[in-house]
Amino acid sequence: MILGARRREHRLWLPGPPAPGAALSALIPVDQSTQTRSAATLRFLRHVDGVSSAGAAQIHDKRISEMLRALDGHLAKATYRDIAQQLFGRERLNCEPWKTSSIRATTIRLVKGGIALMRGGYRKLLTK
Repeated sequence: MILGARRREHRLWLPGPPAPGAALSALIPVDQSTQTRSAATLRFLRHVDGVSSAGAAQIHDKRISEMLRALDGHLAKATYRDIAQQLFGRERLNCEPWKTSSIRATTIRLVKGGIALMRGGYRKLLTK
């Protein structure tokens, strides 16, 4: 099923025609594309609810900026801890133990995301 037009187009796969008034659910596989699929699902829900997705675009832009900053640090041989300190500040870094810190995990994901962009993932951004 295709809803919308041009830039607001949403493509849905349904196992069959939905019954009138039936609730729909989204099944999102957990794999390399989970974040992309989740973001697309949220954009669809905002479209259905008539809510602007400008906020989502700003969050996406901020995330890409953080990935590129983390990549710069990684390429300069900075440690994950040093990168996290630059991205999130010393105060936030000292709030929890580093080895089990959610900030540590986020920093590692940002570096990996930056590496993926560097290795050609940026092309996906050009097709939107």
